[in-house]
Amino acid sequence: MKPRILIPADVNLEEAELINQVHADYVPRPVVDAIQRAGGLPIVLPYSLNEDDVAAYMSMGDGVMFLGGPDVSPNLYHQRLGAHLGKTCFNRDEFEVMILNAAIQTHKTIFAVCRGAQLINVALGGDLYQDIDTQVDSAYIEHNQLIAGDLPAHDIKVASSSHLSDVVGTRLYVNSRHHQAIHKVGRGLHVTAKAPDGIVEAIESNKNDNIVAVQWHPENLADQQSEDQALFDDFIARTKLNMGTVTLSTSGLRSIS
Repeated sequence: MKPRILIPADVNLEEAELINQVHADYVPRPVVDAIQRAGGLPIVLPYSLNEDDVAAYMSMGDGVMFLGGPDVSPNLYHQRLGAHLGKTCFNRDEFEVMILNAAIQTHKTIFAVCRGAQLINVALGGDLYQDIDTQVDSAYIEHNQLIAGDLPAHDIKVASSSHLSDVVGTRLYVNSRHHQAIHKVGRGLHVTAKAPDGIVEAIESNKNDNIVAVQWHPENLADQQSEDQALFDDFIARTKLNMGTVTLSTSGLRSIS
């Protein structure tokens, strides 16, 4: 059986010409393609804040992938909303915290990109720079790249002792579509890659390789750069090794560590 990959959906917050595209729940096709090439079966999860729904979702899958999207609400890490904060979707934030807590409790394999890495960090007690340009004086790279998103924008250095380095090596060129970044690192996580200006580009779980999260969008490079497809191949391989059934308690799914 193919590993079933649960993907909390992104939400279209923009105006749309077609009524059916307003607040539409969706997953970008490049994510689906990369998972399918790796041998996984993608399953899209529209958000629900009902604990029983989250438990039912967990029973359907073997691994979880968290996507990019709007800014993570500073309410989750107890900061005021800054002047340069972008759009947020608090219901999606809450849902993804619940999904993450359920995934950790049931030992699901987890992979995340961009906002997904930030959400995991916040859910585990870390926080974010709400806006790199106005909060990080040492940052000189254009992290919200002006060129097309399927082109690499800068390089990163990967820690040689990390699981990530086993997959992509110790240096990689990545795309960059974010104005927020990880600041304080969450409980049970450590930094495994940084940009040349010091911005965090990847985090992993301390005790095992259940959580691997990157700041860039490998799905947009995976059909042209083997290292980015390798991240999805590794995700599916880790999921296969970790497949099993663990009973989920719905108590505390909304909590931030």
